[in-house]
Amino acid sequence: MYSTGLLFGESIMEVLRPQLIRIGGRVYRKNPIQEQTYQHEDEDDDCYQGLVECAEESCEGYEVVQTPQGFRCTLKAPSLLYKHIVGKRGDTRKKLEVETKTSISIPKPGQEGEIVITGQHRSGVISARTRIDVLLLTFRRKQPFTHFLAFFLNEAEVQERFLKFQEEVLEKCSMNEDGYRHTLEILRIWFQTTAIKLRTCRLSGHDSRAQPLCGMWDLPGPGLEPASPASAGGLSTTAPPGKPGIHIFIFNSFIEDHGVDSTIFQNPKKLHLTIGMLVLLSEQEIQQTCEMLQQCKEEFIDDISGGKPLEVEMAGIEYMNDDPGMVDVLYAKVHMKDGSNRLQELVDRVLERFQASGLIVKEWNSVKLHATVMNTLFRKDPNAEGRYNLYTTDGKYAFKERESFDGRNILKLFENFCFGTLKLNSIHISQRFTVDSFGNYASCGQIDFS
Repeated sequence: MYSTGLLFGESIMEVLRPQLIRIGGRVYRKNPIQEQTYQHEDEDDDCYQGLVECAEESCEGYEVVQTPQGFRCTLKAPSLLYKHIVGKRGDTRKKLEVETKTSISIPKPGQEGEIVITGQHRSGVISARTRIDVLLLTFRRKQPFTHFLAFFLNEAEVQERFLKFQEEVLEKCSMNEDGYRHTLEILRIWFQTTAIKLRTCRLSGHDSRAQPLCGMWDLPGPGLEPASPASAGGLSTTAPPGKPGIHIFIFNSFIEDHGVDSTIFQNPKKLHLTIGMLVLLSEQEIQQTCEMLQQCKEEFIDDISGGKPLEVEMAGIEYMNDDPGMVDVLYAKVHMKDGSNRLQELVDRVLERFQASGLIVKEWNSVKLHATVMNTLFRKDPNAEGRYNLYTTDGKYAFKERESFDGRNILKLFENFCFGTLKLNSIHISQRFTVDSFGNYASCGQIDFS
């Protein structure tokens, strides 16, 4: 029914560096496989088959109790994930029970409780528990993020400065569609009055997303070549081969502000600095997060902060990707006003603690101190939240199409823009897609430094 092997075209690096899954202090390798399934089989069955190999090595760290009937192990999981252990028509649970020679009891959908594993052999119970943990972790990773740890950066002064930044950017760096059309119409009329024939063609450039913004005008005289395409931002129009023509260039001021409009700016009431993203699927997990945050406060946050707010400055802008001409996220930099590294140390240690607990999936070793001020996802959805819209509620990958903007002028003019100073006194557990009475994200819990 299934055939396994290296994925066709799999790069050698993907084979040498497979995905790692951490469970109970152990690290399991998830090998790349190729699966051929029948049409009636669903995603859960496919996933189980692919994960069995990486869960073969059992973890001895589980608490297994000996009973008169054999051995017993329990674990808690959000009811939202039960269906992935049961599988379609119960097939996943049946496979688990048959292959590990155990019996697995799962609460009914919508009911919170314990998953109970029983069996005659301790090794079988541990094997079943390990495989269930792998299943839970895999499908948890496919859930959309529900909460995030963050500092709020929406003090009145910062909001005022942000609105000033937005106003000046739109005034100095925004070329809207009407402006483009007006400029091109002036050029068209001018060339027509000089008896030059207008013929349309598509712009060519360094990126396939270059837009057809200009025409090409053939001249009756000898062809004239430009000194360098760079003088027009890398975009030009060209005459057909063998025909006399002239390259007409669009000045940098016409193209460097493409895509900049009011829709891509952050809501100033929601300015924040994210420490880490969370998937919290039950009230119990929210409470667990609150307790973990309190432990961080007692163990190291108080020492780093000195029991006082951290005074920081939000100043300077930077972009996420490597091309200032095709920007999706522009952010403000955040740093300690006294020049120390205390804020970075604090957030990195919080991140490390939550990663070790499994509440945050390990992606980075350090937090990037930033506050998003412009994001192209806002263009179509004002409630979008950056790169964190990877999965839908049913666990399917969601591709978010974006229209990038040219940020070169913004970076030149506002490189050192100061949004103000703040006193960071609280870390919040914020819930995505919610709004409190102040227009900020609703907070499910917090710790205060003073």
